[in-house]
Amino acid sequence: MPDAKLVLGLDHQAYVLGDIHIMAITKAATRKGLSELFHDTLKDIYFAEKKILSTQPEMATAALSQDLQAAFEKHHGETQEHVARLEEIFEIVDKKPQAKTCANYR
Repeated sequence: MPDAKLVLGLDHQAYVLGDIHIMAITKAATRKGLSELFHDTLKDIYFAEKKILSTQPEMATAALSQDLQAAFEKHHGETQEHVARLEEIFEIVDKKPQAKTCANYR
C-alpha cells in the first residue's frame, strides 16, 4: 500500500492512507470469534450513545444561542432513536442491552 501508515492496536491493525482507514481485525477475530466481537462492538456503541444522550441536556442549557440550543435538542431526539435501535439489536441477538466503557474514555 503506497504511502500508507500501519497502525497497530491491541486487537487490530489498520492501514491509514490519507483520510482512508482500512482495518483488519485479526487477533480479536480469531481470539473471540466474530459473534463476540460484534457483541463487544455493539456494547461500545451503546456506551457512546448513552454518554452522548446524558450530556446533551447540559449542552443545550449551556448553549449561547437559540439555534445551537435547538440543534442540541433535535440531536437529543435523534440520539434517543439510536439508543432504541441499539436496544432492538441487542434483543435480536438475544443479549441484554449493556454498555461497555470504551478503552479511550476518561
